[in-house]
Amino acid sequence: VDLYKFDAFAAEAEGRYAEAKKFSALALSTLKLAMGLAEADSLDVDDDDLEATKATLLSEETVREMAIARRHDLRALKSAVEAKRAHVSLQKRQLAPDLYIAFNFNGQHSNVADAPANVWVNGIANSVGFGVFAGLKWTLDIPQKLARIRQAEAELGSLTTQFELATRAIAFEAKQAFHELAEQRTKLAVNQKAKKSMRQWLVSSMLNFETGLIETKDLIEALGAYFKAMAALHHPTAPRDRSSSARQRNHKNTAIRNENCPITCSM
Repeated sequence: VDLYKFDAFAAEAEGRYAEAKKFSALALSTLKLAMGLAEADSLDVDDDDLEATKATLLSEETVREMAIARRHDLRALKSAVEAKRAHVSLQKRQLAPDLYIAFNFNGQHSNVADAPANVWVNGIANSVGFGVFAGLKWTLDIPQKLARIRQAEAELGSLTTQFELATRAIAFEAKQAFHELAEQRTKLAVNQKAKKSMRQWLVSSMLNFETGLIETKDLIEALGAYFKAMAALHHPTAPRDRSSSARQRNHKNTAIRNENCPITCSM
C-alpha cells in the first residue's frame, strides 16, 4: 500500500512538472511577443527566483479611482457626453432669432476741390460718413427645432446612462481585482507558514524513520503533505482564478453601443 501511495505522489509530481513546463513555454512566447522578437529568436532568461516585493497594498478607493482614470474607452465616452451636451445647448440656442449688426465708415478728401460753403450741398470730394446696420432673422420652423432638441436630449440621456453604467462596471471590476489580490496575499502568507510547518514535519519524520520510530507510510504521509504545501505555494493559481472569473463575467456581459461611441461594459 505504501508503494502505491508513493507511485500516486510521483504521478502527481510528474503532472505538476508537465504543467509547469507548459506555463514556462507560454510565458517565454508571450515575452518574445511583447519584445517584438520572432519565435525562432533566442532569449536568455535569468533562472534566479524573483525576490518578493514589499509594495504596500493601495486602498480600495485609490484602486477604483486609478482604474476609472486610466480607461481610454471611459474617457472617450465622457468626451462624447460633453460633446452631445454642447450639441443640445446649440439646438436650444437656435430657437432664438439671429441678430446681425454691421458697421460702415467712409471718408474722402481732395486737394483740388474745396468744400461747399452751403451745408445743404453734398460735397462728394470731401466727406466723412459712417453707418450702423442691424438685422433680425427668425425662421418659423419651431416644431422642427423642438423635435431636434428632443432628439438631442434623448441621445444625451442615452450617452449619460452608458457613461454611468461603464463607470459602475469598471469600479466593480476594480473592487473584484482588489479583493482577489488581498485574497492571494493572505493565501501566500498561509501557504508560506504551512510550508515551514510541513518541512519541519518532514525532517522530523525522516529522523524518526531512520531510528525506527515510525513506519514507511508515516514518512510517505509527511512527504505528501510537504509536496502539497510546495505545490500550493508555487502553483500559479491567481491567473487561473482570474481566467475563471473572466469567463463567468463574459456570460453576463452587457454590450452598450452607440453609433458615435461604441463601448462594452461588463456587469
